[in-house]
Amino acid sequence: MRLSTEALTALKVSGAGAAGAAASLLISVVLETPVGKTGAVAATVLLGAGAGLIGVYFLGNSDLRNLARALVFAFICGVSWRTTYDAGGLYLKTTAQQSTSLRHAERAEKAVNELKSQRASSPQEVQEKIEILSTSVAKATETLPTISTPAAQDKVGDVRSDAIKAIDQVAARNPAAATDGLVKVGTAAVAKGDTASAIQALQSVERLERTPTLTAPQRRQVQIQLGLFRAQLGGQRH
Repeated sequence: MRLSTEALTALKVSGAGAAGAAASLLISVVLETPVGKTGAVAATVLLGAGAGLIGVYFLGNSDLRNLARALVFAFICGVSWRTTYDAGGLYLKTTAQQSTSLRHAERAEKAVNELKSQRASSPQEVQEKIEILSTSVAKATETLPTISTPAAQDKVGDVRSDAIKAIDQVAARNPAAATDGLVKVGTAAVAKGDTASAIQALQSVERLERTPTLTAPQRRQVQIQLGLFRAQLGGQRH
């Protein structure tokens, strides 16, 4: 049975990784470092083959049109197979976290659109939508890994800003819920180092506090939250 071009390429890549692992064993011999029994040697070669595949197809996302370069990279991954497997595990963990963050961001986007379209009419409905929105934004921000794609970072950053604008738009219809939502989003922004969004949230709460239609109890509640948020933001406001 003839193998496809893709399968042959994968075999070449794994072979290069295995060769790298064998080279690492040879280096161990030269340096008089024990390499273990025959079974351990065979296992190391197999691990090197896997490391070559992981490095080329996942970590490096190598251009297989330049096969020579990909095989050299697979060889290097095979030599450093332990490091490659550690990096592969981190890659999978980071990818899973980023996917979780983006799911929360998509839920937040839906809530933003519902608030903007005025689908939430009563104060209770406004509160429910704001709670969903602010919680989704906070979770999207918290679960986004430090090492993530620029596209994912931009999406989560944009949804923070959009959430603040959407809450600000309906703030007067439920000041307490709006204040809680803005502070939650702003707090998430502070934790992520997004000073611009944090200040944007603070300014929205300040505008809400100056709204003439607020009752005295409502204004007092907003002022309390505003004071706490200002203290949290600290010297980041310029």
